[in-house]
Amino acid sequence: GDKVLEKGTIIGPAEVAVLAAVGASKIEVSIRPVLEIAATGSELVEPFQKPGVAKIRNSNSYQLLAQARRAGFDARYLGIAADSPEAIGSVIEESRERADILLLSGGVSMGEYDFVPEVLKKKGYRLLFEKVAIKPGKPTVFGVGGEGFVFGMPGNPVSTFVVFELFVKPFCYALMGGHYRPIRVKAPL
Repeated sequence: GDKVLEKGTIIGPAEVAVLAAVGASKIEVSIRPVLEIAATGSELVEPFQKPGVAKIRNSNSYQLLAQARRAGFDARYLGIAADSPEAIGSVIEESRERADILLLSGGVSMGEYDFVPEVLKKKGYRLLFEKVAIKPGKPTVFGVGGEGFVFGMPGNPVSTFVVFELFVKPFCYALMGGHYRPIRVKAPL
């Protein structure tokens, strides 16, 4: 009759073993959120393409896919949206139909071609924040639209990595009713 796992526990290999040991072969779990990932930027090409003049390879989307899948979330790649309100709006609309959370990298700062916050507002998203007090990752955007959510992240790959770990991953676990507890390590600087 003892409780072996608390509600909200993330089920990993050790938890599966505990459940098996006590004969809990059927348990109630939450559905994992579906994430869709797109990069914004006319300067981007896919990793299998050779970048031309003033072009760079899209590393952020593949990094985010790997992070999401390592965390146990369903994630799909949508491609690259050019730096135009129309292209970005098209990706947002496409994702809205299928995903719980859209992750966009690039286009969130104050530059001439940074259209993401403006387009999200026009598409009916309510932006809860447009900046966070961290470095790297300051121009991060988070919005709610209908039943879906969106994170707009800076185009810098390190910023994108950090924002996923600090904001996206804990948010996804919270959507599932889970208690995300990152590993904390004390180390000398």
